[in-house]
Amino acid sequence: MTPDILINQGILALFVVGGWFLGKYLHRIISNKSNKESSKGELTRLGETVGFVGGAAGILLGLLLVFAVQHYADAQDAARAEAVNNAKLFYSLGSFNESESIDARQTLLCYMESVTAEDWKATAAGDVTGAENTTAWTKELRSKILNLTLEDEKQSTGYFILVEHNDNIPELRQFRLLIAQPQIPGIVWFVIYLASFVLSALLALQLADRKYLGRVSISATYVILGVTVAALGVLDHPFAEGVASLQPVAMQGTIQTLKDSYPEAIPSDCPVLAVSDFVAE
Repeated sequence: MTPDILINQGILALFVVGGWFLGKYLHRIISNKSNKESSKGELTRLGETVGFVGGAAGILLGLLLVFAVQHYADAQDAARAEAVNNAKLFYSLGSFNESESIDARQTLLCYMESVTAEDWKATAAGDVTGAENTTAWTKELRSKILNLTLEDEKQSTGYFILVEHNDNIPELRQFRLLIAQPQIPGIVWFVIYLASFVLSALLALQLADRKYLGRVSISATYVILGVTVAALGVLDHPFAEGVASLQPVAMQGTIQTLKDSYPEAIPSDCPVLAVSDFVAE
């Protein structure tokens, strides 16, 4: 669970508890200023208000969950698209000079290994620039592609497709790095906290005379709100470390498939081309 998610839970707890105590305080003031029977009748009519606020909060959280799930799914699709593009580039290299093709494929596999080992950590950390070593391997791969020898017209025709796949690499990588950023604005989180505060205060105001029912109600309210806010936080940080963190499964699977199919393209070593803050384990 990321620090942002823990902070969200802490803020939610403060707002819920604060609203509860404010509601009990207001109940005490109302009870002191009017007779017991009239105040009880007035507070009973709060049910409609509680229902309205609770319904509005439920709709807001439901819509946000749909939005967050879509964001998570888009991040998942981005990771898969990146792996598929790399596989297309790998296969397209088979039409060129054998030694140059093997060299470029080895470079591509080193790039992909760098993505799974280092660049993924940068994505999880929210670093939009990515790992420096992965960037260096991108440049190295581009150099190998641009220096391929074109021996006939067929290779010249296929070269344009090859270059297109190679140009897609930095684009898809940057999209993955950017989509890892949280999408729910701070003002929306404030609206959630405010709705939780008001709902908690209204529950306390209505149920202050019902000690156990009040405790059960506020506990159930906090559990539902807490779980929903936690789910929003997790889905809004799709690559952050946690139970639902997106892992480089597609990239790792593609690497293994390519290595199994073309053992001659397995690099003997992938040197570190640039010092990165996200070192592979």
